[in-house]
Amino acid sequence: MKKAFTLNLIFGLLAAAMVLVFSTCKKDTSGGSAGIIGKWENKAFANTIYENRQVIQHYEFKSNDSVEFYDYKIDTITKKILGYGFRATGKYKIDKSVLTMYNIANFSNSTGTFVPVAQLVQESSSGTESCTFTLNGQKNQLSLYFACPINADCVPGPAIYNRIE
Repeated sequence: MKKAFTLNLIFGLLAAAMVLVFSTCKKDTSGGSAGIIGKWENKAFANTIYENRQVIQHYEFKSNDSVEFYDYKIDTITKKILGYGFRATGKYKIDKSVLTMYNIANFSNSTGTFVPVAQLVQESSSGTESCTFTLNGQKNQLSLYFACPINADCVPGPAIYNRIE
């Protein structure tokens, strides 16, 4: 009788421990589970190199589900940033292969030139942008597939970003 009680107690504790372990293991749909946390840049998207200058687009996905985007120009020889053309900040979430960026605040320069980041002025906020995404096997290349709006002059191919950090 005592042996049966001990055996039941052990199985009961083991079952309770398994329930506790599996109930706390839920799939995280934030950026961390998808492997996109970090800094990503696209050197070929915006411009070709002209007079030792190149426009770069840069995303930073953070572990607190915030995202920052910059469009800036660099000197290709010194690698120094010459100015910013656009900046966006917001939050992001991931559901399967869909990346949604929301509560987006956009900052730009009305002259269309590249200026110090502090001179960018907020133009809009609370925007939302969704796209599908893929990561390559090494998780060092992020492809973003944004929808091409109706009657827009764009190609619905991926924008490819390489991990820099």
